[in-house]
Amino acid sequence: MEPSYETYSLKELVEALSSIDREAYPERVAKITAEIDMRRGPQAPKSDTKIKESSEQLNDSKESDEEDQPISIFSRVLFIAAAIVMFYSSWESIVNEQAYSREGIVTLEDSPYSYYFRILIFFSMGVALLYSGFKDKVRGLLLNKSDKQ
Repeated sequence: MEPSYETYSLKELVEALSSIDREAYPERVAKITAEIDMRRGPQAPKSDTKIKESSEQLNDSKESDEEDQPISIFSRVLFIAAAIVMFYSSWESIVNEQAYSREGIVTLEDSPYSYYFRILIFFSMGVALLYSGFKDKVRGLLLNKSDKQ
């Protein structure tokens, strides 16, 4: 049974055209191409020249749709609380000159490289969690700055 491409949206047609096996179904490729050309109108360029660009735009729009969704207030509070715990762990490790790990306590005197590595991991996790809590705010500020320039 052959699909009814007349019922597809333009976005679905472009997606179908980018994912179809061209060697196995050349007649379907021709039908999809003709349907896309008919919907775009005579002034639009032919589909064969724009297929890759259209599929790339489709993939970009999917990625941007996922990235643009704001996080919930509960998730924001959870990320910020976890970041505070990580920053506190880093600070406590620096003040006490000992860091906690799965193997036990790592002190600055016993293993300085492991000690500083643990502090760096705690601090990096805190920064990542803080960014995750405010990423939509940060992204908005960066976009506003780039628009003004």
